[in-house]
Amino acid sequence: MRALSCLVAITVLVFTDVARAQDARNVVLMLSEFRPDSQASTDREEIIRSTLTQALREGVDYYAGFIDIDSFPDADHQLALREFLGRKYKNTRFDAIIAVGQAALDFAREKGVALFNGAPVVASTVDREALQQTGVGPPVTGVVRRLDPLGTVDFILSLQPLTTRIVVIGAARRGR
Repeated sequence: MRALSCLVAITVLVFTDVARAQDARNVVLMLSEFRPDSQASTDREEIIRSTLTQALREGVDYYAGFIDIDSFPDADHQLALREFLGRKYKNTRFDAIIAVGQAALDFAREKGVALFNGAPVVASTVDREALQQTGVGPPVTGVVRRLDPLGTVDFILSLQPLTTRIVVIGAARRGR
């Protein structure tokens, strides 16, 4: 969660470069690849909302969208989502997009100029390589995740030195 606080701080810094003629309120869309009903998503949203509210005294209009790529991986859903978001936010000018997860970052990069007026993207829960990719689309920055399986096992064993078995549960994305 500390990385998430850094992410929100980066978002605040991004706002300083964005000129808005409408009003003083900042407009942020958080796009997540995860399910909206997970505890991690609920916690993440609360941290983002409270940090933005505290940092942006002039106010913030915060919107949240969930791609939920694991439940809806097919191309038809992605097309429908793009059309839905395009209609929903047709008259909204975003100051920043917070992309949580690789699928959300990919979506923001591919469709960000058309759907979100090219607003800068702040990514979270992605690998370093994903942030280093360049190409067309809005500017991207963010906080990278670092997976360290060996370090995790060492930490577990330091807490529970008598451990003889460790079970790893993982998920593979369909279509990837």
